[in-house]
Amino acid sequence: MKKIGILGGTFNPVHLGHLQIAKNALEAANLDSVILFPSKNPPHKNNEIVLPFEIRLELIEESIKNEPGLSVSDLDDREGKETYTYYLLQKLKKRYPNAELYFIIGEDNVSELKTWYKYEYLLEHLKFIVFTRETANLSKWQNLDYLSKLDFYQMKPINISSSEIREKIKNHQIIKGLVPEIIENKIKKLIKYFE
Repeated sequence: MKKIGILGGTFNPVHLGHLQIAKNALEAANLDSVILFPSKNPPHKNNEIVLPFEIRLELIEESIKNEPGLSVSDLDDREGKETYTYYLLQKLKKRYPNAELYFIIGEDNVSELKTWYKYEYLLEHLKFIVFTRETANLSKWQNLDYLSKLDFYQMKPINISSSEIREKIKNHQIIKGLVPEIIENKIKKLIKYFE
């Protein structure tokens, strides 16, 4: 049975941290592949300038073309609707009926999982890979009844954020070392979206 990792996000824009998480998940959980899923209409980004979906998708495609095991999907392209993991999972189950699906999150999402739309269903039908900044201290989440359903892995912190990159572009600052080199010039040209 194939083991497929799912890395969802806004990817606004994609950066080296995203790719590192995907590659670490491939290795740590012994996955066959990791698919990056940019959100069409992310429900928690109402006050943020979000690049058009097609641009975010294209930047990811460029970034991973030389990264074995990584791919990108436009399956989350849902016109006019907010994107929830539950709906994405329905589509994934149809597309990969015989695969084990692993959803990749950071430790900051552990407590928030119970606020996700239909989270109990997600916990039943998905495995969760959680990356922690240090050896996981599970006692801080001992009140959560779903802790046993999460697999924890340690990962060195990546101090890169999409908001930092957008701010640097807006202020004509260097973004070298923050984004994949192959898309650096393309991202710089998107300044009109952030001004």
